[in-house]
Amino acid sequence: MNVEENFIAFGCWNNGYCGDKVSNGLSMVMDALLNEDKNTNKIIVLGDNYYPGSIELKGKDKSKSKSEKSKVSKSEKGKVGKKDKKSKKGDVKIKKLNRRNLMKGFDCLAQASDSLDAEVYLLTGNHETDKLLDDIDVEYTPENIEQNSYDCLSLELQKEIVVDNAKFNLIGWEPTGFKSDSSEQLSEEGYFDIKHTDSMMYIYLDTNIYEDEANVCGLDQDILRRNVQRKIIIELIKHPGKSVTFFGHVPLFTCRLKKGENIGSLCNNSELIFKDIFNHSKISKLLLNTKYVYYICADTHYYQQSMITLTNGLVLTQYIVGTGGADLDVHSENIGICLPTSIVKKGKRLPIPNTHISESYIIQNEDTFGYLKCEVFDGQLNTMFVNVDYYSRLPKKIKGSKRLKIKKTFKKNKSKKYKKSKNKKINK
Repeated sequence: MNVEENFIAFGCWNNGYCGDKVSNGLSMVMDALLNEDKNTNKIIVLGDNYYPGSIELKGKDKSKSKSEKSKVSKSEKGKVGKKDKKSKKGDVKIKKLNRRNLMKGFDCLAQASDSLDAEVYLLTGNHETDKLLDDIDVEYTPENIEQNSYDCLSLELQKEIVVDNAKFNLIGWEPTGFKSDSSEQLSEEGYFDIKHTDSMMYIYLDTNIYEDEANVCGLDQDILRRNVQRKIIIELIKHPGKSVTFFGHVPLFTCRLKKGENIGSLCNNSELIFKDIFNHSKISKLLLNTKYVYYICADTHYYQQSMITLTNGLVLTQYIVGTGGADLDVHSENIGICLPTSIVKKGKRLPIPNTHISESYIIQNEDTFGYLKCEVFDGQLNTMFVNVDYYSRLPKKIKGSKRLKIKKTFKKNKSKKYKKSKNKKINK
């Protein structure tokens, strides 16, 4: 078997402080990367590259951070009446940048990159577009936060990090491509990037441009989406039959447990990525003639490998790897039951998944921290999910059920000598 390339993929990662002690999911993943095989060519980071904290400003009173509020005892919480829990007029809760945490996470990623001698390809997720309160030395009040808050602040800082590190590449936020209503090209790279090995084409997508909003971070999404279409068509025509791996932040389709219900959703709760790419008349026809099609993504905070069949007959393997350190979600055991999901959100009915997807089934699930190892040969991906917290004492904050869960394996076996396991299940 002639292996063309080895890479590692994960997303939803820079959450909390990355330290030497393995005290959270982020630190566990970064520590494991330092001990990985040295044959990795690149690290694909699938977006949501920083998770901000938040503060609540109480009018003229001093603000209270989440950490301060968490120190309130249960007995004190029990004394608070319903009226007191409601925000008073003028109170504001806002996401706030912590430069120390953001930079330390990228420092850990740079150490892993240096240890493996691997290039880093950063995709952008929805958290890159967050409006954040800057962490400058100012006493904040509800009256002055607007002038100190900035859209896409995390993204701007990531651009600076990429400039300072030769091994880092930020995919998807260069406003280049074709001029509006013109064939004149601004850049050979287009708005995103496409790369090749002998048997595989890699298409790096910025799924933020498939939001229903008119623009994200000041960019013209309509123009950028047309640029993406054009370049995909050009590359697929140049390389007929070649296998294709898409990288993006948001899954094409996901199904998770939330408040006890199975909830399914399409990419960004939008149909635009299907309209532009997977159901586009030219692109879908070209993809149907490829050897294999893969889609690697994050956003949902668990690992899942699934097979997806679109209504046009295209079959692809999807890997969700939102396991880099963010609080974990809970997967659904049967994603097929989510296909007819019909949801109204903020007065708008969201797209029903089975409009575009005829069938889907799970191959592997892991509600845990880790990353995906991939090797490429003969147009195929050979994959292995590396679970980094099998024997951790860390509580897992599960967002889907709003509870803390301690690993049972540790309690049952704490007196036994463990054998190391990396969940070496190979999926072809």
